[in-house]
Amino acid sequence: MITSRLMDKCPPWSSDGPDPRDGDFRQSCVNAYHAAQGCAAAKIINSQHCGIWHKIMFKLHVPLAYYAGNFRQMNPLWPRLQVNVQVEGIQGESPDRVGDEIERLFESVHRQMASMEIRWPELTPKERTLRLAVILGHMVGRFIQIHPFINGNSLTSRLLWA
Repeated sequence: MITSRLMDKCPPWSSDGPDPRDGDFRQSCVNAYHAAQGCAAAKIINSQHCGIWHKIMFKLHVPLAYYAGNFRQMNPLWPRLQVNVQVEGIQGESPDRVGDEIERLFESVHRQMASMEIRWPELTPKERTLRLAVILGHMVGRFIQIHPFINGNSLTSRLLWA
């Protein structure tokens, strides 16, 4: 981990995001939603997209530019991303594991979706809906558990449903 002297130079980003009534922030969220829709329509969603959406939403609203769009990680050039986080007492992945865990999550989701696509013709509409809900629910839950960004994870995770 980094030294406290270095951390003292990094402004915190402690709120869960900008005020949603802020017009610029609302527009940033709309832009991120449109980007997510484009990925979903093309059936291409991966961890890099999450970073892009996060950056679109938060790049104008963070105390340090590198907070937006970058996962927590052990990078000496971005010392503030080397933090451990927890939500409601549940510890997120450590910064040195975030990248691998996010990749593992998306690989798992892609495998599950490919398997479901093969069986699609034989599934009833109810089974399709249920299986898709389980896959997406797991993806969003695990994304929040990993907590890849310092902040803005819940807003970013909502785009996974787009």
